[in-house]
Amino acid sequence: MKRVFCVFLALLTLGFAACGKKEAAPAVADDGHTETTPSSDVSLPAYHFDGNAALLTRGEDYITLFDVFGDGVSLTDVKEDENGLAYIVRDGTIYLLGLDFLARAMMRAVGGEGEARHAEYAAWYKYYVARRAAVAPEIPLCSFLSCTLYDAAIKGVSERPVGPYRDLANALLSWRGPTEITVGSTAELTGRFRRLTGQSTDADRDVYALTTGLQTVITDETGAYVWNDAAVAAHRETLNADGSKTFTVEIKAGLCYSNGLPVKAADYLAAALVFSTSVARAALGYDQKAALRVAGYDTFAAYTGREAPGATRALSGIRLLDENTFSVTIDAAYLPYIADLSCVAFAPTPSALWLGDCTVRDDGEGAYLSPDFYAVTDGVYNMAAHIAASLENTDDTVPCAGPYVLTAYEDGAATLTANPYFAGDREGLTPAVETVVYRRVTAPVRLSDLAAADVFVDLTYRAADTAIALAKESDGAYAAVTSVRVGCACLSFRCDFGPTRFAAVRAAIACCLDSAALIADIPGACAAESAFTGILPDASEPARSVSLAAAVALLEADGWVYNAEGGPFAEGVRYKRVAAGEASEADKTFASADGAYAAVRYGNSCYIPLALNWYGIDGHLVSDRLRAVLEDNDLLTAAGFAVSTVAGDRSDMQAERERNAADGAPCYNAFIDTLDPRDVATGPVHALDTARLTDPADVYLLPAE
Repeated sequence: MKRVFCVFLALLTLGFAACGKKEAAPAVADDGHTETTPSSDVSLPAYHFDGNAALLTRGEDYITLFDVFGDGVSLTDVKEDENGLAYIVRDGTIYLLGLDFLARAMMRAVGGEGEARHAEYAAWYKYYVARRAAVAPEIPLCSFLSCTLYDAAIKGVSERPVGPYRDLANALLSWRGPTEITVGSTAELTGRFRRLTGQSTDADRDVYALTTGLQTVITDETGAYVWNDAAVAAHRETLNADGSKTFTVEIKAGLCYSNGLPVKAADYLAAALVFSTSVARAALGYDQKAALRVAGYDTFAAYTGREAPGATRALSGIRLLDENTFSVTIDAAYLPYIADLSCVAFAPTPSALWLGDCTVRDDGEGAYLSPDFYAVTDGVYNMAAHIAASLENTDDTVPCAGPYVLTAYEDGAATLTANPYFAGDREGLTPAVETVVYRRVTAPVRLSDLAAADVFVDLTYRAADTAIALAKESDGAYAAVTSVRVGCACLSFRCDFGPTRFAAVRAAIACCLDSAALIADIPGACAAESAFTGILPDASEPARSVSLAAAVALLEADGWVYNAEGGPFAEGVRYKRVAAGEASEADKTFASADGAYAAVRYGNSCYIPLALNWYGIDGHLVSDRLRAVLEDNDLLTAAGFAVSTVAGDRSDMQAERERNAADGAPCYNAFIDTLDPRDVATGPVHALDTARLTDPADVYLLPAE
């Protein structure tokens, strides 16, 4: 059970309650909002919020269900309805548990101890994901295959390929055969291998992983964070009275860099300190906030070399205790956190790389950088140029701690040789391949192209399909092994205005999308469900049915039964009647992006058109295909939707997604997006801010004054 945050990823692709499992008897509110009554307690009344949460202020108009009942609810109190949704019974009333309740229960479980903590977290997480699938802030579309194509003379690749939770460095240590291997990748090498930045490519990450080692915390085969026994001699966790948590780490004696010099505790702290300073911000042009979760970060990051109010030279949450021991205290504001070990995943770097002649010190109040680090000439930090130059370092003048050493980088190819001082990974493996040449290649399309490299890694999209075919054509000379990349492309919604604020509309859209047909036209794509298959043996993954009848039933039950004149719907575009007092300004001004259909007001009612305004990204493989599917979708049209689409660059799309009344009335309510299940498993309680979703099950109205 230690594999905490990835254990229940399979559940992210549960079918929607309305079209995946047998329905219990629904209770329909006056505005059409539907709640499922748990079948085992059908004689009891079910509480549900009927109004528009976008018009409410938390703490003034409502509190959450967790605020009311959370402290007194344990897993033994929770029941499941026929759709797998969690509920509790209090004072003879059924309360479905919403996303806020379940997320906070998940995080509360993190504060427990040992295996029981992980089991409780996993149980709450299972309920959370089932609820998320039911309210549908996004519709998973597809995942992608990643393929490693390799010379069959290399042994061990099929048993330990590059995959979602195994990088090239981790995989290559178990490969045997040739003493020199050329690795080809379709990603570009930028030459910045010493530290990953926002501009790093997958190829840069591979070279970085090959040259970086002796980390305190790593990920295992399932993606869970674990201590690295190859580098850590002892560790201790302490929960402090203020809610913060301190990790004390003792590294093993005798660890060395590639030049034989010893690795010290201060080397583990250098990068975290440096890349939290104004000096590094000047060098990079942006702020990496490396120690963001560490106690005392804000005042340390504000320090510029001079003491000032709100600025301190020492980072109180990091302590250099002795030559081989340090501690890191995570700020209580970021706890509890199921992946808290990731906050102390430090790797050693030789002091010369980022500090030059400067040093890491600790006088008892926290670790800090020696005063010369902040020295300024003509208003410019002297060390900024050193840091910028170190980012571009591509030779062995500065040693490495990983299994390989970068010895040359020329003509777009990186040459790495085995590090003779590398002590081994967590399993004790050391390099058997003496030399690795990493170069960029075009996706192989003919057998003759295979001479460009011995191993082609991270081949995705069209390249994955081609690689599999080439392996079959090579008469055994090459082989291919595939895996499914973590996460999936999805259609995501804004849930705070217009038709997509209603869960039934989001579920109806899902019933009109044939993801199998979409996948068939995208090379290298696979069903989103398969991304998680096998992670949880008892996971239920019902296929999402494509059904016009199901979509229409959902819409009719939710009140989309009118035309633009307020009469009964017969054909064209559906409208929903909402009491004017329950309509936000964004609802009242909502219209299809092409202007053909707009909200109308009759008396005290507002009629909202069933318009899907979708914004995508030009040139994005899935986005381009999804746009075509939405524009030419007979099911959506027959169900009564008006569909408008547009595409631009990613920043334009994000601006539209974040638009609010101050920027002008929002228009677009659906977007292309990606979903990484690890973000759901490890993210903060309010992880749905981009969807602007308030789960109605979480709303507990306060009495009117």
